[in-house]
Amino acid sequence: MERLVWNDIANKLAALELLAYGELKRREIQGSAYDHLTRLGWTTPSSRKDTIRLRPECKTQLEYMLSKVWPEWAKLLDELEQHALPITPAGYKKLVDRRRAEAIPPTSLELSKRTASALTAPHSKSTLTHERALALEGVSVLEDGLLRIRPPSGMLAIRGDDQIAFDDLIPVFGEIGLPQRAFSHGMKLEGSVSGIMFVENLGAWRDMEHPRGWILVHVPGWDTRGVAEFLSMFPNTPTYHFGDLDPNGVRIFQHLHSRFSQVLWFVPEFWSEYIDDYSIPGAWPEDFVFPPATPSFVQGLAKQERWLEQERFALDPRLALTISNLEEM
Repeated sequence: MERLVWNDIANKLAALELLAYGELKRREIQGSAYDHLTRLGWTTPSSRKDTIRLRPECKTQLEYMLSKVWPEWAKLLDELEQHALPITPAGYKKLVDRRRAEAIPPTSLELSKRTASALTAPHSKSTLTHERALALEGVSVLEDGLLRIRPPSGMLAIRGDDQIAFDDLIPVFGEIGLPQRAFSHGMKLEGSVSGIMFVENLGAWRDMEHPRGWILVHVPGWDTRGVAEFLSMFPNTPTYHFGDLDPNGVRIFQHLHSRFSQVLWFVPEFWSEYIDDYSIPGAWPEDFVFPPATPSFVQGLAKQERWLEQERFALDPRLALTISNLEEM
């Protein structure tokens, strides 16, 4: 007979539930404990499916066994009852969350989502559920995204009485980083902007020629943190997405467009000239759904099972001119 591992909290909770409620429902996470308790002969099958009942005359034996493997069971039982939580793995999980919430030190009015999760959940990458977020009442939880931009000449960042001219920074850094938290603190961007081009890949964004008057924004794949705050400053500005011509690249555009309907797809026709020499083998799903008005050569790529990476023609001299001409459309 396989020996039950009693240091597993799910197994201990199964025995405690049986002791406190007089019955135990089988759960996948507690399957081993359920089978072990059944084999002890202290229970009888319940009329309910996958449920056993504790024989009253065996309660003392179960309590003795539980005290040997888990001396602190009574304390936990009392704590669960005080919080009106069930004696189940889910109830215990909520109890642990509440313990964390009660131990949260004084915080600022803003926290990164990862910090908030670390304070209220098992670790920083845990899901910040609604109930966990309630422990941080009054605190703004931020994704802390960062937009990297290549701004046009003459653009200013303004917050209150302070302002910075990007023209003073570009000669040193070559680009500007816009933290999402700066937007939440009231930072505004001012300047003449002809258009906005979101660029999927870092290399293409950094190396392509900068069209006069345009903001080139690196939006890496699915990471759209800070995009909503950024776009709110340019409500009537032509906005496009420029990415790879492969299934994921098209899906990224569709994701952006679904969230921000003003974002259009930038697919220059001259890209078709690169297919024969520079496309690479790559499968497309048979049921792939293209955006409306997809150029025929892009659909042809799918039929040929070929992909095109944007970096290959980032230095094409026609690229900046084609982008500039979008203003006239």
